[in-house]
Amino acid sequence: RKQKMAALLTRIDITIPDDAKNVPYSDWLKLLSPRGQLNLTVSESTSQKIMRDLLMAGFVDSVSTTSDSNQCLITTSKPSWEMGTSAKIKKAPAAAGSTRVVIPLADDEDLVNEDDLLDELPEISKDAASDCSKKKRACKDCSCGRAEIEAEADATGKEAPPKSACGNCYKGDAFRCAGCPMLGKPAFDPNQENVQLNLTDDIDI
Repeated sequence: RKQKMAALLTRIDITIPDDAKNVPYSDWLKLLSPRGQLNLTVSESTSQKIMRDLLMAGFVDSVSTTSDSNQCLITTSKPSWEMGTSAKIKKAPAAAGSTRVVIPLADDEDLVNEDDLLDELPEISKDAASDCSKKKRACKDCSCGRAEIEAEADATGKEAPPKSACGNCYKGDAFRCAGCPMLGKPAFDPNQENVQLNLTDDIDI
């Protein structure tokens, strides 16, 4: 009996009821010889699910045929290869008249050292980095024009209007710097010398 079971089958015919559970598809696959055929008679309502189960179990070339009695005959096969089989992939021959292009790799002399790029960064001079816009008085060597404005204010006796370092002071507190002298004041017209508030009440009593 064991000798008969050792021989692989070329065909298996089985009818699967609708309430069948834990169908042994993998066991049937092992009993079949390569390209062996499995024929299943199932109901039309379960045919799609069984087709998916057969694919997951390893069967190939599954075909479903519906009869007049709402029954389906599913025919599937065991693949000709065994599980774990490997094959070599043959390279396609080059087409006639094709040209092979070889791109040479860059030499070490063509590569750029990253440290050299950092050394080539321009140095920022102290004069350019200094800014007197946040200081009380203009710098000794002021070049932004603040020294001239303060000199004119000292001569006329009028306080020079504060100069914006970012250009956003007139927009309101949401756009002003942390040390802006205009903090707490409303937005204003930048071309207006003094901030004027319209406090006229438009409610008639």
